[in-house]
Amino acid sequence: MSGERGERRDRYAIPFVLRDGSVVEAVEGDGAWRALAAAVSEGRTIPAMGLEGSGTGVGQVEAALVCRPSSGFEEAWAAAPGDLAGADEASLGRDQTNTSTVLGGRVLLKAYRRIQPGLNPDLELTAYLSEEAAFPGVPRLAGWAEAVTRDAGAATVAMLQQFIVGADDAYERTAEFLAALVSAPGTVSLEWATEVAADLGTLVAGLHAALVSPPSARRTAA
Repeated sequence: MSGERGERRDRYAIPFVLRDGSVVEAVEGDGAWRALAAAVSEGRTIPAMGLEGSGTGVGQVEAALVCRPSSGFEEAWAAAPGDLAGADEASLGRDQTNTSTVLGGRVLLKAYRRIQPGLNPDLELTAYLSEEAAFPGVPRLAGWAEAVTRDAGAATVAMLQQFIVGADDAYERTAEFLAALVSAPGTVSLEWATEVAADLGTLVAGLHAALVSPPSARRTAA
């Protein structure tokens, strides 16, 4: 779907499914995201449907959805690729700018609602940290999907990555921790508070080192 503002064109991804013979907008749990994840695991390329009255000839493809698994797919999914087609869908249950769905309790599909040209920075950074820099503090990249069109080139549609069970959002967890210190003074020791800060600092330092170190150096150190 796209909309124009003057000379600017915005594109948004809206999932649709075939229900009772009609194409309708997908809702949570109806298998749309499961189907996309399965396409990623299979490395499928799906041509776009032709538009009625567009004059597009048979065999001409104006756009396609290109899905690719990454080298970390097997580790992230830890099951047969074909099992993804029957995996349970569960919303991440967090307020995000993107749509995030947990599949089979093992992988997370993040679908980008607003589609922008080129490689999404989220996918680019995740791919570098998990595959090139081998940074252990990020979930493994399992794959991605991108829309490729004649007029706009490639654009990232979704990213598939390892789902870390029991993981907390760093910002939310830190905010809750600080709120607990304020609301219950004297119940938390200074040693415990500084230990948490030290752990967070160590993780951030490792992230910065991974971003500036050559990939080969990171692999050798691992």
